[in-house]
Amino acid sequence: MLTLTPALQAATAARITQPLHLIQIDADPVLRFCTLQTITLNGHAWQGTPLQINGLGGEGGPSLVFNDPDSAIATAVLSGLLDDVPVSIWTADGAALADADPVLHWQGATDGASIDPESGRVTIGLTLATAAALYAPRLLYGPAMGMNTMIPAGAVIKVGDKTYTVERK
Repeated sequence: MLTLTPALQAATAARITQPLHLIQIDADPVLRFCTLQTITLNGHAWQGTPLQINGLGGEGGPSLVFNDPDSAIATAVLSGLLDDVPVSIWTADGAALADADPVLHWQGATDGASIDPESGRVTIGLTLATAAALYAPRLLYGPAMGMNTMIPAGAVIKVGDKTYTVERK
């Protein structure tokens, strides 16, 4: 169960709240954005940025929609700096911004982007895992999987017109 700090409990119970999201994109360099205003938290500056988060809590991954009048985000997208990099999104309240107050809401990776030069908007799609993780082998075949006999290294297996040689890694 999630435990909120007393300051965050008081802020969320207040009559007027200041909800915000903190978005960290682990590119090189790391990009940190805040949906409310520019703040300093955990020793890092979080740039106040007019951005919208769509689908945060729905099925699949959310998307980040940036108003990008100076084309800085579009340039990062086109140069490949935002390809398949980890992303974290925290939820907080503007009245409770101590280091322990933000709550991690979502983690995943960037998954493609679209740029609309007419409106100056950049939409970055997000997914729950990096592309490398999606294609990494998840099973190790051996006795733990119930395979009691392993074909010896160097054995040749013929299937139709294909020949396979067993290797160990």
